[in-house]
Amino acid sequence: MQIINRIFNILEFVAEDPDNPRSLSEIAARAGLNPPTCANITKGLVKRGYLEQIAPKKGYILGPMPYYLARNGQYRKDLVSLAYPFMSELADSLQETVQIAVMRDTNIFILHQIQGNQSLQVRSDLLMHRNIYQTATGRLLLAFSSKKQIEKYILEHSLPGNAWPEAETAEKLHAALQEIKSSGCSYVIKDSQVAGVACPIREKERVIAAIGVYLPAFRFEGKQKTFIIEKLCETAAAIGRQPQKRDN
Repeated sequence: MQIINRIFNILEFVAEDPDNPRSLSEIAARAGLNPPTCANITKGLVKRGYLEQIAPKKGYILGPMPYYLARNGQYRKDLVSLAYPFMSELADSLQETVQIAVMRDTNIFILHQIQGNQSLQVRSDLLMHRNIYQTATGRLLLAFSSKKQIEKYILEHSLPGNAWPEAETAEKLHAALQEIKSSGCSYVIKDSQVAGVACPIREKERVIAAIGVYLPAFRFEGKQKTFIIEKLCETAAAIGRQPQKRDN
């Protein structure tokens, strides 16, 4: 099981920015491995086509195999197809970055993201966090998870720490998640640089996904802040009203 986790830690790190070669030292540091162990694993992944070394002693990018495995289309393409027209309209209206995400077990998956068209945007890689505590969509999805699922996430990933200082203890985390769940349509995270707001997408009473808007913090003020929240809530509700048909 340990070697499997190490392999996926490496692949997920390289996949965060697939066009940017990652050095062996970067991969080892991110995966928490010593360089010789990391070198052995990456060598095996290169041989199987999951990684590609761009040149001797140079960095690694994704190989052909991850793309081959995804040849039948993106995960939950049914939900993405349903949500895309509404996401596109929202992105055009706000001129900000819009994403849709789901939570499965203890992982968050960004199904689709539409980048805004303003000159200053939040970097795309910053929005692809696998750490649920670090984004508005992640926290919202965790809040609407079962108690068992929340406890499992804490067990596997520990408490938020600096990623969410207001929820540094188990008691504070559960209270914060309950507050999010009870807050209604939207949940907002804002620091000195980035603002994120998320809304649940519901199938009847069940939350099946979250839609979020991310933008530089200085643009999330006053009337624009109110407008963004209103449009996002309207979009989430409109997606939720569409008939759901799960792909097999």
